[in-house]
Amino acid sequence: MLAKPKIYIHVGVPRTATTYLQEQIFRQTDQIHYLGRSKSEPFSKWQPYETIERCVFLHDDIKFNSTIEHLKSLVRSIHLSKQKPNVLSHEGFTRTTRFNLADGADTYRVIERLNILFETVADVHFILTVRDPVTCIKSTMVAFRSVFDHYNFSWKNLNEVVSGEKSEFNFILENFKYGSLYQTIERVRPQKTLVLFFEDLKYDKKKFIADLNGFINCNIAVPTSEPVNSVDSKLKKNYAKYRKKFTTKIWTKAFSISNYPRYCEKILDFIRVLHWHLRDWSDLGPQIRFFYEEDFNSLPQHIKTQFQKHGYFPTKGKQANISHEQSFNR
Repeated sequence: MLAKPKIYIHVGVPRTATTYLQEQIFRQTDQIHYLGRSKSEPFSKWQPYETIERCVFLHDDIKFNSTIEHLKSLVRSIHLSKQKPNVLSHEGFTRTTRFNLADGADTYRVIERLNILFETVADVHFILTVRDPVTCIKSTMVAFRSVFDHYNFSWKNLNEVVSGEKSEFNFILENFKYGSLYQTIERVRPQKTLVLFFEDLKYDKKKFIADLNGFINCNIAVPTSEPVNSVDSKLKKNYAKYRKKFTTKIWTKAFSISNYPRYCEKILDFIRVLHWHLRDWSDLGPQIRFFYEEDFNSLPQHIKTQFQKHGYFPTKGKQANISHEQSFNR
C-alpha cells in the first residue's frame, strides 16, 4: 500500500507571526508544497477551502455528519504532493470569534473535524504557534478591535473574565488556552504536533527554523526579513492618513459633507483601537497568567518546560519575568 502524502496544518494561534510564516517562510520556499493561505490571497477565495472552513465552524454535529462525504470529496480534489510536505496555514482555525458566532466558535471541535476530513487522504500533522499570553491578548484586542466591538467586549469585561468572575465573554479567552489546544491535537493525532514559539522567531530565528525543519523534514533557509510590528505600523499609518485627509480637505473646503459621517466613524474606530493600545496592562498581566495556570498545568512536562523557559507560566506572588513583555509584533 502506497504511503499517504503528509500534510501539516498550521492552525494558529492568531497574532503569533502567522502572516510572517505564510508570506516570508511558507510561500517563499520550494522545499514545501504550500496550499495557502496568504495575505494577498485571502483564505475565503481558496476553493474548496472556503466551503470546508464554513462547514467545520458553522455546522452542528448532525449537519456536519450529513455533509461529511461531500466535504471529503472536496478534500480529495485538493492536489497534494507526494514528494514534498504539504502545508496548509490558517490562523482562523483557532479563533473563537471567527464568523462572529454569538457564543463563540468551538475551535477544539474545528481541529477534530479538520483531522477527520484530511486523514482520509493524508498523514495529518499539526503546527501550533504560541506567544506569551499577555502580549498575545493585547495584540489580539488591538488588531481585531472591530470584532470585539461587535460583541461589545470592553476593558471591564476583560478584567472580569481574568479575575474569575462569571462572564458571558469567557469564550473569547479560550483562544489562548494553549494547554487545551495542545491536548485536543494530541488526542486526535498523537505525537504529531509541533509547538513553535513567537519569541524564538523574534529573538532566535535559527532555532525557530531548525525546529520547523526538523518537524517537516525540510531544509528551509533562515529568512533575512524580520516580523513587522503590524499593530504599531497600522496605527501610525492610519494616524497619518486621517490627519492628511482633515488638513487637506476639511480646511481647504474640498471636503464633501456627504463623506463626513464616514470619516468620523473611521476616526472613532481609530480612537477605540488606540484606547486599547495605550492601556496600562501592568496590573492585568499577573491576573492573565494566573487565569491560565490550570490550563498550563494540563500540558505534559516536556512541553510545560518549554513554556516555563519562555516565561509564559505563572509565577506565584509576582509577575513572571518576561524580557520581551513589551513585544507586540505579529
